[in-house]
Amino acid sequence: MLNLFYFAVIFTVLCQSLHAAPSSPGDILTSAERTHIRSVLDETKENAGRMVEIIGKVLPQLPKSPDYDEVQKNLEEFQQIAKEFYEVKCRCRKKAMQFFDYFSQFLENYSENGVLTVEEKEAGKLLDDSGLKEMRENFQTKKAKGEYEYLTD
Repeated sequence: MLNLFYFAVIFTVLCQSLHAAPSSPGDILTSAERTHIRSVLDETKENAGRMVEIIGKVLPQLPKSPDYDEVQKNLEEFQQIAKEFYEVKCRCRKKAMQFFDYFSQFLENYSENGVLTVEEKEAGKLLDDSGLKEMRENFQTKKAKGEYEYLTD
């Protein structure tokens, strides 16, 4: 009889862990929230792909001089980060959050408000002319509305 009691307890605990009730009302996502999260993750991935393309357009346009070596290195590093994230096959919040942080910093670094060298300003102008300006404006608008909250928690 004691074995049956232990079996019942273990079975109950196991079933509850498999079908755990939420610990708070916020643990259950609505269909709209799930859809929003998927769209944020998909948009982040699209931004990564666009950054790979934009930087790919800008790198050949940079002057070939030692003054631009550091800028070229920074752009190539970010392009590699964007490419690696873009090639991830699934929707991964952790990787999206990492890319989101890099992307936010990149946008800030190459904005008009950033502390830039002459070479960085020139690269920033080339980036903006290649599509980064529109991406930055769209990103800042959505960030101000809180649409990227899922990636900043």
